[in-house]
Amino acid sequence: MASYQKKVKLIHGLSVVLLSLLSGCADKVATNEFDQVCTYFDELKDALQKEDMSPVKRDLYITEKITSGIPEASEARIAWAGISYAESERYELFKTSAQEVLRRDWHCESMKTLADSLSKFDLDE
Repeated sequence: MASYQKKVKLIHGLSVVLLSLLSGCADKVATNEFDQVCTYFDELKDALQKEDMSPVKRDLYITEKITSGIPEASEARIAWAGISYAESERYELFKTSAQEVLRRDWHCESMKTLADSLSKFDLDE
């Protein structure tokens, strides 16, 4: 368990450092990209009302939206890529990254609710 906590802290630290380096580039586009990620979580929330999705399918849904809708060099995309393998606290990590880049408060209720329900790995296999 301690090893897992160290990994989460390392991922968080790396995300903050990386995004701090990129924060000089933050502008209106970055704002829209962080908000766009939130919109993707809103869409996932709506999709879950119509269809039951496994944690892996949820992750694939969000990953596809982000990789097809947000430029590769975007701070929002880099932030998600950096934290998407964390097993928990994804929302807090992404929120911290968003606030570092945007230099303002940032919230996303659907991401807060759903981010930790995604999984890169099928644990039932």
